[in-house]
Amino acid sequence: MTTFQQRFDSAKKLPILSARVLADSVVSRPDQMKMKIVVLSALIGIATSLGLDAKTVQWPEKNPLFSVTIPDGWTCKLIRDGDLECNADEPGVGFQVIPKKWEDEEEMKAMLPSIGEKVGSGLKNMQIGKVREMTTSGNIKLLRLDVAGSSNGVELILWLAAFKTANKPYIMMIGTLAKVRPQHEKTIAQILNSIAPVESKADTKRSAREFDPYKGSVATLLPAEFSDSVIKFKRTATSDKTSTWKEEGAVEAVSFSYNLISIVIVKLEGQLLNFATSADAVGALKAIAEKNGATVTPKGDGRRFSARNGKLVGWTNGSLMCVVMGGTDPAAGNFEKAAPF
Repeated sequence: MTTFQQRFDSAKKLPILSARVLADSVVSRPDQMKMKIVVLSALIGIATSLGLDAKTVQWPEKNPLFSVTIPDGWTCKLIRDGDLECNADEPGVGFQVIPKKWEDEEEMKAMLPSIGEKVGSGLKNMQIGKVREMTTSGNIKLLRLDVAGSSNGVELILWLAAFKTANKPYIMMIGTLAKVRPQHEKTIAQILNSIAPVESKADTKRSAREFDPYKGSVATLLPAEFSDSVIKFKRTATSDKTSTWKEEGAVEAVSFSYNLISIVIVKLEGQLLNFATSADAVGALKAIAEKNGATVTPKGDGRRFSARNGKLVGWTNGSLMCVVMGGTDPAAGNFEKAAPF
């Protein structure tokens, strides 16, 4: 697998990928308004007009893990190791996404500034901002870093955005000319906000065997709404808790809130975790049950417990473990029965 630095080093040798060559083309042909910005390796390009119709691109090509919404009218092709490149003959802004190995949020927070320095090493008067956080409309957490500098007198702005989906880490790099930044900044924000996990049909209901171990994104198992034909559950919030549960052996963890909507509305709070094995999931469940004075009993190929007079319920399914707390007795149990896992 080609490393991030190898890709960057090779990119600097290719005219189309060179920020300096890009700047040279702007300086030598100031009367021409069409150019392409290509930065690093995978998805590229973004739009000049917010009024354009949008389309959604899924990536990777086989077994897509996330989607991003871009303006209509773009042409896309696969390049290099199967990365996707999309282009438009419009000036001033573009983006790409590449796989980049990192274990957890704290590691990436520490790593992003050094990546920014490498990416911007060819720029003069380089400035690197602080790492910032945001959550997309698809409930994917992004870590973002801004890099600014100049090449041949042309001011350039770069953004790095790191995220994970289905426990696969990626870095998005966005580039724009400083002089056109104002007209594209809203578009860039919309693109970042559009990043979402791809929900496979297989994620709606699976057998225990397909969850052992579970290889997909935990977030895709928490739909915006679901029901058991009588009671509806509507999601109100999610948050990545992987770093909190890492020491307990969790591969991925997401906290969630749902409203149970029936005759009355009941708020439910819970956490859904994925472990390396089903045995790890059962071990974590037993520890929680013990702390709450509950006994673990069989549930299919997994285990479950009920505590606090039925207000707290936990269960496993393959390598997944879920714990839910409801304000009334049957609410957590109803969630357990209706949940797609």
